[in-house]
Amino acid sequence: MSAYRRHIALAAILLAGFRAPQDGAGPQPLPPALADRDDIVIEYYDVSGDTAQALRAAINAARPTDTHDGKPVDARTQVRFQWRWQTTPGSCDLERAQVHLRATVLLPRVTNYASLPKALRARWLSYLTILGEHEAGHVDIARRGIPAVRDAIAGADCDTAQQAARSAAAAISQAQIAYDAETRHGAMQGATFP
Repeated sequence: MSAYRRHIALAAILLAGFRAPQDGAGPQPLPPALADRDDIVIEYYDVSGDTAQALRAAINAARPTDTHDGKPVDARTQVRFQWRWQTTPGSCDLERAQVHLRATVLLPRVTNYASLPKALRARWLSYLTILGEHEAGHVDIARRGIPAVRDAIAGADCDTAQQAARSAAAAISQAQIAYDAETRHGAMQGATFP
């Protein structure tokens, strides 16, 4: 594990165990569903506001677009599969192919979180928790797809293994699209603010 990933993992552990002072002030904590996950890199886009409407306006101005449908979304998960296998001149060992997943989750971060009114902090944390659960669902879909990628590689030959892996990964991408369509990018799960 690189020093950068160790720092990210340590930060995730510290934030996951973060106990806010009695009034709840402090830095914005990491959503529980995304904490303690060494398969996820968390990135943020910063927003600020003193009211729910101001936070929504800041999100709308800064939020990313979904890579599949081009719609603006409050958070985005990008997954990337990496695969490899041993090759020798004229042969390859596809039965022992290794498949790894790298997921990056982009979330909104309220830069003035500690100064938000207590009720607004609670509302934001509720939203962020549900949003984190939705994004963790994307990572879980990809994680469950690793055996399908590995099986596709094992069922191919040296000349077709790359394409077989890409096709399996594309099927998992279609499952991600279906998940977002079913949940309306998390809105049906309650990931709406305000």
